[in-house]
Amino acid sequence: MASSIQRQSIVSTIVIYVGFAFGAVNLWLLQKLIGGEYYGLTRVVNDTGFIVAVVATLGSQAMVAKFLPFYKHYLPEAKNDLPFVALCMAATGAVLSLLAIYFLKPYIIIVFGRNNPFFIDFYWTIIPFTFLLLAYLFLEPFLWHSGNAIWGPILKETLVRLLTSVMVVLLLLKLIDARMFVSLFAFLYLLPVLIAIYILVKCKGIGIHVTISSVTRRLKGRIIGFTWFLFLTNIFTTASLVCDTLFLGSMKGFARATEFAIAQFFGSVLEVPNRAIMGSAIPVLAEYWRTKNLHGIQSIYKKSAMNLMIAGILFGGLIIINLKNVLGFFPPGYMVIVIPAIVIILSKLVDLATGLNTQIIQTSNLWKFDFYSTIIYTVVAIPLNFLLIREWGIYGAALANLLANFIKNGIRWWYLYHKFKLQPFTYKNLELIVISSVVVASIWFIPAITNVFIDVPVRTGLFLLLFALLVVQRKYSDEVMWIWHKYKTLLLQKMGR
Repeated sequence: MASSIQRQSIVSTIVIYVGFAFGAVNLWLLQKLIGGEYYGLTRVVNDTGFIVAVVATLGSQAMVAKFLPFYKHYLPEAKNDLPFVALCMAATGAVLSLLAIYFLKPYIIIVFGRNNPFFIDFYWTIIPFTFLLLAYLFLEPFLWHSGNAIWGPILKETLVRLLTSVMVVLLLLKLIDARMFVSLFAFLYLLPVLIAIYILVKCKGIGIHVTISSVTRRLKGRIIGFTWFLFLTNIFTTASLVCDTLFLGSMKGFARATEFAIAQFFGSVLEVPNRAIMGSAIPVLAEYWRTKNLHGIQSIYKKSAMNLMIAGILFGGLIIINLKNVLGFFPPGYMVIVIPAIVIILSKLVDLATGLNTQIIQTSNLWKFDFYSTIIYTVVAIPLNFLLIREWGIYGAALANLLANFIKNGIRWWYLYHKFKLQPFTYKNLELIVISSVVVASIWFIPAITNVFIDVPVRTGLFLLLFALLVVQRKYSDEVMWIWHKYKTLLLQKMGR
């Protein structure tokens, strides 16, 4: 199972980074084609739709991710009623969310329209974006459990950005304007949803059976408790994740939200390895908890922490040493993003360095702790963002993100060690952090070469050489060493011909 996670994670990582390449080009072009205010509007629509969609699932996504292995183990496909139960929950959430969007319109307009008067013209774009995203969130765990986990990142990460690129081309050709771009943005998840439905129907990964099964009757107490707690956890998590953009948009204007969105984009590059491994690891972790295989869980925990840290330092280091060069292609005012982007990258590294702690807790029988730790995180993150953003704008948003992440991951690390004696760290984790920090800082302070097209390759090549030597010589990861030996052997064989 571990090797399967590794293979799927590598493929998923490549697929997602292809999507990020499209995203980077989109981000740069959109600043020129529609301006900061309209781009900031799409970020507010995205984040508002995201939090409403998560609420509308009513926990159905987490329920399927956790309990579908049990249903598959105890029920034949023709009697598996979990998809029907999940569909009823999502449909109920969709109706309630639609009512909320309708009746709360005056209050939402007041919050975002104060500094952005044209927001009222695009308010209703929240509805199609929200419900298409809800449909995708409902289908995603069925992709994970049907052996099609790789399609998750393809649809959600790569295809969505590719579709955005198509709209950017339409802007370049002057076939649409900024207002039409925002309207089309609202339907961004339509094609991913249709493709996900096609895949699941073709592989019989989902079936709607309306008769309530004996498994549902027997597990209904556990299912309700788990789903309710995970539902609230997801709400708090999502609220804490998007509150920075929403606070910036309402207090400082959509242009400031755009600046922070660019800083977040650099940080989000580091989330890719975690997203890639999550879809493959969750079914395995759920099965390990079912069979009480703590040794297997410990192995995934330890390897994920080291491998994710290596990936995070690799991509984070590359971004930091080239950050000023990249921002040089944006309007001059965007240099203000440098410090917030570095702080956000450090925040993401905290997440990666602690491995799959969230997924391990969520798939265990003690998943309630995830809810309690998330409440603590949210109680800290939201007021911290509000106060620091009010005082320091995007600098405050980045700092709040870092502080809250330290608290969240520290609590979860302590709990897994205290309760299960699960420990992902060795002295090598600390050694990797210290030496890599010295390498990144040293390259950062190298005087810049005037020609950016020379400076970037020189800095990048030097960092990759030093970092590769460090990781290979110190043998931090068995998986990395396996890849290294495999391709070194292939290269030597080709050279010997």
